[in-house]
Parts: sequence; C-alpha cells; structure tokens
Amino acid sequence: MTYTSRSDFPDTFPDTKTQYCWQCKATGVSKVGTDPVKYQCETCSAVSDRVLIYDPNMQMYFDEQERLVHESCGVFIMRGDGKILLFQRTKFPYLLTIPAGHIEQGEEPLAAAKRESEEEVGIKADNLTVLFDGTIEGDSCLGGADIHNWHAYTQKITDGADVVLDEEGSDWGWYDRSELSSANTVQPVLYILEHS
Repeated sequence: MTYTSRSDFPDTFPDTKTQYCWQCKATGVSKVGTDPVKYQCETCSAVSDRVLIYDPNMQMYFDEQERLVHESCGVFIMRGDGKILLFQRTKFPYLLTIPAGHIEQGEEPLAAAKRESEEEVGIKADNLTVLFDGTIEGDSCLGGADIHNWHAYTQKITDGADVVLDEEGSDWGWYDRSELSSANTVQPVLYILEHS
C-alpha cells in the first residue's frame, strides 16, 4: 500500500482548511452528490471518493517515515446483548462504522469521542470506558490519511436509543460481531474489535 506522505502536500502549509485533488494535487475541489459523496477537481475534472485535506485545526502529524497520520476517536455503543450500534457511511469509506472522527487541535480524545457520538448519532455518551489506544495502518479516510492513531471507547446502554443520524450516515442498526466483515464494515472497527 502507498501511504500519503509529506511530499503529497505543498512546501508551505496553508493557514486554513484546504482540499487538494487526489489526482493532480490542485486546489478547487467540489463535492458532488450526497449518497455517496464524491469530489470533483475543477482543474483536471477527476472525480474521486477521497480528497487530500490539510486542516490546521485538526490533530495530524507526519511519522518518522514522513507518512501522514490523523488522530482519531470513536465510540462503540453497545447494548446489554453485546450488539453494537453501526451506521452506513455516505462518505468514503462507504461501509458500516461507529460514531467516530478526527480530533481537533487542543481537544482531548475523550471530549472528541463524546462530541462525535452526539453529532453523528445523537447519543450523549456520558459513561465512556477506554477500549483501545493505538495506531492502525491501512485505515484510509476521506481526508487522505492511511494511518490513524485511534482512541476508542465503549458506551453501554441498557435499552434502545433514539438514534438521529447526521449527513454522514444513511441507515443504522444493531449488529452482532459475527455479522461484521471487511465486505461491510470499515477496517478500524474490525481491527479494534479483534485487538481489544
């Protein structure tokens, strides 16, 4: 696998969030469609599932091999029967996922996880327990990173939840681990379940 690296970005980073074409690296990328979301370059007209994003407000860094790493968090919301709340992503990767996202500058992982849960599924996560902390390679995201340093938590609920999806999800449900595979579930969810 080829990883996004420092050389994929301009020599000087912009002061604001900037999206670059995955193909020609030009700025001026527009969102096309909503389910699934894709991006089109105004320079070369290429349409892609992903864009290369530099956002000074997001926690990201380049590792010792100069590969791009994003700091991420997520919440495994679990019922008493062990089933996990997952939703279908409308953005790349277009698979089932937990409420999750990138951590903002100055934000603690726990606070970010609570924010993502409330934003993406409308569930206030007040009793989070650490499930996993570690780096996952081959975890490709919409914003161009293929490596994420993950902070994952669990939130146990005793009954059904009022799930309200934002624009990143189209359908949701409760899933048993045996129903999840690389064909229907994002790679970090499978990795974290296997390694925790």
